[in-house]
Amino acid sequence: MEEYNQSVDNRIYDTAFVKNLFNDMSKTYDRVNYITSFGFSKRWRKQFVNEVTLSEGDVVADILTGMGECWEFSLNQIGQTGKIIALDFSEGMIQHAKARKDKLRGENIQILCEDVFNSSISDSSVNAVICGFGIKTFSNQQLQKLSIEINRILKPGDIFL
Repeated sequence: MEEYNQSVDNRIYDTAFVKNLFNDMSKTYDRVNYITSFGFSKRWRKQFVNEVTLSEGDVVADILTGMGECWEFSLNQIGQTGKIIALDFSEGMIQHAKARKDKLRGENIQILCEDVFNSSISDSSVNAVICGFGIKTFSNQQLQKLSIEINRILKPGDIFL
């Protein structure tokens, strides 16, 4: 039984497993998240993004963006001259993110369907990196790799939340 538990525990950090999980969940993610959080998920995202002070014109990388649920709160701070680079590896979640972007006409949002550990985001190119809930899907070793990637894309002295 212990061998089974260890293999299940390790599987939850497997990139392919997590990607398939979010692709499958993308169909109902928004609704289930709202119900299971008793409607607080939107409030939590707003509080989360408001923890960082963004400025007009800032570039924000929203890694593990999911459906782009944090965008409206970032856009309130960075304005029309700012930019969001939204990154996720789940095609299902990205499909919903693109639909959300279509509703936000005129906003500068670049959506990337890429692996967070091997993204095309340029070195030292963003003022802030945000990650709403995705960190919970990583092992300690993956978190170390993620911190290196975040450090690579952040401008010196800027912030990760």
